[in-house]
Amino acid sequence: MKKLKIGIIGTGGIANSHMKSYLKMEDVEVVAGADIVPGKARAFLDKYDLKRAKAFDSTEEMLG
Repeated sequence: MKKLKIGIIGTGGIANSHMKSYLKMEDVEVVAGADIVPGKARAFLDKYDLKRAKAFDSTEEMLG
């Protein structure tokens, strides 16, 4: 099955609700997260055990 790859921009409060929904979807894979606060995206991805997902400090860096 081909999966939709997701990158989350902004890893604050509402991102947790989005993540919980994405993790229930078999055809979705979260592959990246970005937040302007250094280290916040990595901590967010690690919280959901997404060690392979890439963390970025800006949206531009993630999309570039």
